[in-house]
Amino acid sequence: MLQQIALPGRLPFIRLICQHSEYLKFDIDAFPPSEREMKLVPVWHFQILRALPDLDSKRLFDRMLAIHRRKEFVPTPADSTSLSWTQQCLLQIGQEARTTSTDDLLFSRKVIMDMQERARQGKEPGKRSEWAGAAVDAAITTSSLDVYQSVVHWTRRFLRDPLVFPDLMADKILAPGAATLIAGVDIAPSRAPMSLSQLHHLVQNANKTLNNILEIIILALREPQNSRQYMNRLRSFLCEIVEKRMSGLKQYQHQLGNEAELANLLLQSITSTLLEYEHVANSGELPDNWVQGPEGVLAGLGCPAQPTEFEVAFTDKLAERRDELWQEIRLKKNPAVSHLGQGWPKGLPIQYLLPNTRWAYFALKYKDVAPYVGRRVESVAMAPLSDTLTSKPDVASTEELVDSLSFAIKSYMGGDAKEKKPNLIRLFLYYDSELKNYETEYQHHIGQVHFCRRWLCGLAKTLGVPEAATVIDGTQVPTASNSSFLDQDMGSNDAFVWDPQIEHYEKEGESEEIIVTLLYCRMESGIPRGNKVTVSQGNANNNPLQIWSLDRKALSAFEKPVLECQEAVIISSVLYLNTLDGQNGIGTRPFPNAASQRYPFMSLHDRFVTAARKVSYAGWSAKQALKKAVKAAPARLLQELATSMLNTVENLTPASTSY
Repeated sequence: MLQQIALPGRLPFIRLICQHSEYLKFDIDAFPPSEREMKLVPVWHFQILRALPDLDSKRLFDRMLAIHRRKEFVPTPADSTSLSWTQQCLLQIGQEARTTSTDDLLFSRKVIMDMQERARQGKEPGKRSEWAGAAVDAAITTSSLDVYQSVVHWTRRFLRDPLVFPDLMADKILAPGAATLIAGVDIAPSRAPMSLSQLHHLVQNANKTLNNILEIIILALREPQNSRQYMNRLRSFLCEIVEKRMSGLKQYQHQLGNEAELANLLLQSITSTLLEYEHVANSGELPDNWVQGPEGVLAGLGCPAQPTEFEVAFTDKLAERRDELWQEIRLKKNPAVSHLGQGWPKGLPIQYLLPNTRWAYFALKYKDVAPYVGRRVESVAMAPLSDTLTSKPDVASTEELVDSLSFAIKSYMGGDAKEKKPNLIRLFLYYDSELKNYETEYQHHIGQVHFCRRWLCGLAKTLGVPEAATVIDGTQVPTASNSSFLDQDMGSNDAFVWDPQIEHYEKEGESEEIIVTLLYCRMESGIPRGNKVTVSQGNANNNPLQIWSLDRKALSAFEKPVLECQEAVIISSVLYLNTLDGQNGIGTRPFPNAASQRYPFMSLHDRFVTAARKVSYAGWSAKQALKKAVKAAPARLLQELATSMLNTVENLTPASTSY
């Protein structure tokens, strides 16, 4: 409740509660504390004290000291859950850190040394872990990089303690609070840098601290009892630091100005650290199962709604240097990589240069500050067709990487809903021109050209822009799922077996064999083992669950009436979800059971159910589709579905995969 009240009003709120509640009725301003206060609230809860401004929190803390006649800490039983000794330390450390502008944190250093000593003397892993973690928490609370770095260095003593170190690293050293500290943003006003030179000193110390953490992690990975427990957390930790420094550009710009210098200090300065770690993680110095992979440590980096040119420039320069690094890594592992022909990447494919297509979109938008990624993505998206029909290289398959055409196309589309459709259609007009020109002049690889047309059509539909498919193939008419169930005799006693995606199967034709080329590999985002592959002459990239990706806006583009398509979405999702609980009771009679019926006696075709179950997220897709159309769905039908599922849950254990 306190979190919903503005900071200045929290203590007055507590005062009113204490004065007027029939269970309390004491005055927190009276001194000395009354007998009733001593009896009812001898100790305030940690969460309450932490939610108050420092002066107000200290005021209540001093009252507790007075009640217990202590000078520094309130006595708490070992099993106390309201306010432990460690929590009292954290409260006082935070208050000390926010009221001093130097690192002369006498109280903080004293209690941290006490915690370290308790951890050192701990005979049981649980105690060592508890006190070592408390020391790290306390160091983070000081907001002092020097204190935190000192404690991090001290934790090396647990490198060979497999019962302590993995949790200590994952939960404490790499905690979100540590990421904020190393990022150098959100600092208390008393300790915030007041000039670029002070910020430079702060960032230097932060980067040094990060280097020390990565050094400890690398040492730990070389230990025989190493654990993967903290590796995923490390990737998130590094992304949090970079994201916070990006937000720091705006924060410090108001105070220190010169965004270019700020970007250089906060972002470019961390590049060498990220590259050094990626080099070690992929150079063979660590066990094979610890190889990081080409996606990089910032694979999860979120893209702001409107990143600044400086942020885009940072990702571009990092991508270029990572590509240079990976050229060295791959060449060292396989010298034959140096003989790869034009179009085959010797370093990183475009899908690994940046965390996602949104970053790539802004690299294309700001080509003047992101020339490297912009050029690479453009060279794939706008490559002349004749240049992409070269055969696959004769290089060991384990070393082969190839650019993804779908990544390049999605990057061109952009993230804004208003831009996606015109951008994709504009790009597909270029592809149509390339395909037609090639078909006019050449007869080689015609099967592959036809496959490319089908692949592009399928991709356009998957991306929710079926109009782009008609650009590539004029015979492609945007179609939604069939609604043939509406034409059935509602009074018939024979069950109608319905396939929502019957067009998908009807368009699957005969197969043909084509040569594996650069174009084919880019479409597949991978390189098959053989020199030839067999492909279907039907629609490539066609998703049997496409029906559940339609929304009302998309439905308006189809040839069938919106309401027909909407009915197909509703009944198909309901029937499919009903198959998941094994009951299959819905659809065994016309609905509703009245003179005016909406749906016939029907069930889903096994072919559709089988195809859907091969997709891991089919149930989620059906649920989301039903959620979008819930206002148009019959309430009684939804009630039957919910009841059926609840009945099934009663017979399952929480450990069941169907639960």
